[in-house]
Amino acid sequence: MSKGRRALRAFTLVELLVVIAIIGVLVALLLPAVQQARESARRSQCQNNLKQIGVALHNYIQAHGTLPPGHILDPIAGDDEGHWVWTAFILPYVDKAQLYDRLNVGNAQASTALGLNTEEMQARYNTFRCPSDDGPNAFDSGYSVTINGTSISAIGYTFDANPGSDNTGVSLTNYVAANNNAYVRAYKASDPNDGVSGATGVFYENSATKLRDVSDGISKTVFAGERYYSGGGNNLMLAAMMLAIRGNSSPGNGPTAQDKSGNSASNQGMTSYAGTSHWGINPPLTGNTSQNMAFSSSHPGGAHFLFGDGRVAFLNEAIDNHFYTGGGTVDSLFERLMSASDGQIIDQF
Repeated sequence: MSKGRRALRAFTLVELLVVIAIIGVLVALLLPAVQQARESARRSQCQNNLKQIGVALHNYIQAHGTLPPGHILDPIAGDDEGHWVWTAFILPYVDKAQLYDRLNVGNAQASTALGLNTEEMQARYNTFRCPSDDGPNAFDSGYSVTINGTSISAIGYTFDANPGSDNTGVSLTNYVAANNNAYVRAYKASDPNDGVSGATGVFYENSATKLRDVSDGISKTVFAGERYYSGGGNNLMLAAMMLAIRGNSSPGNGPTAQDKSGNSASNQGMTSYAGTSHWGINPPLTGNTSQNMAFSSSHPGGAHFLFGDGRVAFLNEAIDNHFYTGGGTVDSLFERLMSASDGQIIDQF
């Protein structure tokens, strides 16, 4: 060996362990940043989804003069059968015109359409799903997720697909319509400041809200917001896409009495597509299934909301909200944003 060439020396075990330790530290430092970047991308996609829904709502308004109905009550539908909801009516405006025509939305009975087009009505539609939520594509009684080591069974709504009574699940969505500041209500409030007398939001049964009806200003009124599948060891129930249950009793596979508004059968099943400010954002879950009507998200600290002017804002879960302590009166910031014509104009938001 020449004197100018140094002999190669292998790593010692100690040196190798030091190198592995350094690499481990670097990975540990980088992993949160990678996860944060991924969540940021998912959050941006969720925001974009709501923006697309906002554009679709305005295109619907241009075509029909009003917002789509929260749901259309089908007077001949049975307890386990469905009723068309707002997400079905905007399908042509989110590049789903062929699906809309095939389902014959608003003309065919909803449950009949489900029986004839089950695959399409159980598919996952990314425009209506937050990428941060790992809930199922459609409600499936056999589905479960594991949260912090605890297995959580599926929760949702099933429908009788005509002809038959096979309790069929439908596609789910993370985006629910703004309905009220108190419990969900099927009818418009007689007093726009009192969510007990009816819905103070823009969507409810057979609603046909015009932009001029939103007297508080569309830029200061929430039209829709997020709801996630599960969290904190409990499910918060994604909304049902295209169909909602609205019957006269409590079917075994449908909503329970706690899903009704003041135990009134006329409001049964509203939580399957509508949300309220009643429980705030990301409420601390207590096992009360009425909390299923809350807005929530998989994003830390709050949830995205679509305003009437098409703007999407992330509202902090600590937003001023009197929950149910105000007896249904619109008297806090979140309640004012949820209500369309309470007359309490928000100067800056």
